[in-house]
This record gives sequence, structure tokens and C-alpha cells, in this order.
Amino acid sequence: MEEQADFVRSMFNRIAYHYDLLNRLMTASLDQVWRDRLARVAPQGGQALILDLATGTGDLALAFLRRHPSSRIIGLDFCDAMLQVARRKLEVAHVNGRIILLEGDALKLPFAEGSFDGLITAFAMRNVASIPATLSEAHRVLKSSGFMLCLEIASPPWSLFRPLFDFYFERIIPLIGGLISGDRGAYAYLPNSLEKFLPPGEFKEVMEKAGFTEVEYKYLFPGTAVLHSGLKR
Repeated sequence: MEEQADFVRSMFNRIAYHYDLLNRLMTASLDQVWRDRLARVAPQGGQALILDLATGTGDLALAFLRRHPSSRIIGLDFCDAMLQVARRKLEVAHVNGRIILLEGDALKLPFAEGSFDGLITAFAMRNVASIPATLSEAHRVLKSSGFMLCLEIASPPWSLFRPLFDFYFERIIPLIGGLISGDRGAYAYLPNSLEKFLPPGEFKEVMEKAGFTEVEYKYLFPGTAVLHSGLKR
């Protein structure tokens, strides 16, 4: 697991400064729409304390804060370069300390049991060294009745659209990513990570095994992203 973690950390550190631009180009800015959708469906919680797991460049934390301005968010990531980009974005956004960034490992969260009202994460689960261990940690740090919302890329469920998506994701994305970032290998890894990732129904089962209840998932337009949700009881 350490070897995979080191590989993923090194890869994201290399592409951190092109990450946002490439996300917008590769998804036609739908990645921002999906993050806003996650924030919109989150329970309202006053002064809720939220963990943004694998916060990356901070886009999800900022989207959540726009929808829930009284919340407090801790964004945690294990890639220093991604956090550097996030810090600059927070300075521009003038969030007045409502988002705090920390470096840490999703498999060994540096928080006490029952610390958070909610946990959010986007495009991270394909990259962790152990999905069951990450979900177990996520469950541990949530308060009773706390929620988890997880956004992930998915192969579309409609057979007619799937070949076009597969061609774009496997052939075009590595080309675009390589041209802009100079690191085609990183953007070849991303399609491979999707191919190896659990289908939504299986990911739901792993969430349930980790202790989450009322676990659901929903495909988001145009069927290339999935929003998973669950509660800690």
C-alpha cells in the first residue's frame, strides 16, 4: 500500500498546477456542476464541522462553503503541491478561516472518533491504497447521524453512450493531459484507475460493510459521475 500511496502522491504533485484547468477541459466544466450538486444535497447544519477528504486544490471545500456559509471545513490531503494551490485559492476567496487545510493520510486520519458532522470527498476513492480502510476511517471520525457524500467518475450506464465515453477517456484525455501538463503518464493512469474502480453497486456494499446506513448512489448528468451518500447511525 505504501508503494501505491507514494506513486499517487508523486503523480498529483507533478500535475497540481495544471489540475484545475485540465478538469475543466476534460469535463466541459461539469466537474464544477457536480461539486455544487454534492453541496446542494448535503444536510443543512448550522455551524457544522465538515471534513473534505483528499481536498486537492480546494474546489469541493469552496463549493460546499458557498452553499453552507456558516459551516467550518477542514480540507485534508497528502499532496503538498495540491495544498499549495488550494492555499492560494483560499486567499483569493477570502474565506476568513472557515476552511483550514491540513496535510494527512486518508488511511490514518489525525482526528478523534466522532469529530465531524459530515465528510465530503470528490474523485479520491479511485486513488486510495485501500477503499475499505479509507471508508472505515471516514466512518470512525463522523459523529452519530453524520453524513458522507462521495463524488466519483463513472462509466456511463447506457450501453450506446459507453463506447464513446471509453474512447474519450482512454484515448483523448491522456493526449490532452500530456500536451498541457507534459505528463501523459499521469493522464493515462486516470482511465486505468476508473477501469479498476468498483462499480457503484459494489462501492455501495463496501460503504455498508464499513458501517454506513441508508447508503444510496445516483448518476449525475450525463451519466459519467456518481454521487454516493450514507449516514453513520
